[in-house]
Amino acid sequence: MREIADSTPNSSSDYASGAKDFIQSAAYTFAQKPIDGVEQLLHHVNVDVPHLQLIDAPVHQNWQTTAGEVVGKVADVVVLGVGVGLALEGVGAACLLARLSLAEAGAIRGMAIGTMDALMSPVKDDNNYWSTKSRFVAKNAVEFAAKGAVAAPMARALRDRIGNELADQLSGGAKFGIEKLIEFGAQAVAEYPHSAQAMS
Repeated sequence: MREIADSTPNSSSDYASGAKDFIQSAAYTFAQKPIDGVEQLLHHVNVDVPHLQLIDAPVHQNWQTTAGEVVGKVADVVVLGVGVGLALEGVGAACLLARLSLAEAGAIRGMAIGTMDALMSPVKDDNNYWSTKSRFVAKNAVEFAAKGAVAAPMARALRDRIGNELADQLSGGAKFGIEKLIEFGAQAVAEYPHSAQAMS
């Protein structure tokens, strides 16, 4: 019994340490690495900016820090995806993408996300910065374009399938209510330009 009691605090301490490593690694990958990457890029175009250190790199290297790095990187890509989507809408490219196939539009979005991700990632070999950075940008853009070309049609098919299966499970009354809600939304969208002109 004494052996179990003595090992319990150590086990709790291990869990707490692992959780701390995971959170620090995720936060460092999500926030600090892009900051370091942008600062490094600006430095190599002769723009001096003060260093901003929000989060220190994790001290330990274990499966918790690896998992945190993956989560932080995924979050980075998601944020970049939202930013790229808003940027495309801002420059009027969304209408052009709508005329393309899902695979083509996904490839273009993926290429943009991959390029931005590579530009914001720090380069370890600072002495050969431009050579290393250009290769990484090209590699990342091609990889993300390929992933986007595959993922976009799959996401649409999955969304449609889940939506259809969910609709089949609904009762007649619920389906009628959702259909009316969709009809009301479509009508509001159709009338929006007229109402906006009337309000202006």
